[in-house]
Amino acid sequence: MTDLPPTQDPNDTGKGRRGRGDSVRRAWGVVLIAIGSWFFLERTLRIDLPAIPWDDLWPVLLIALGLWVVLRGASRRQM
Repeated sequence: MTDLPPTQDPNDTGKGRRGRGDSVRRAWGVVLIAIGSWFFLERTLRIDLPAIPWDDLWPVLLIALGLWVVLRGASRRQM
């Protein structure tokens, strides 16, 4: 027998759900950096960037967040 803890699968390579979680965290990090950079360039450095129509954009962001939550829950059930 191996010296693995009883809850660890000996066939688990460690790349399962952890790998997807890392990519999601990186994606959110890139999104936050992009938004922060946009506001920094526009507000602090007074660089004239195209205006973002936030009134039109926020519902799309809510829909994307809702889809992400639903798909994430569905993928967890399949595992």
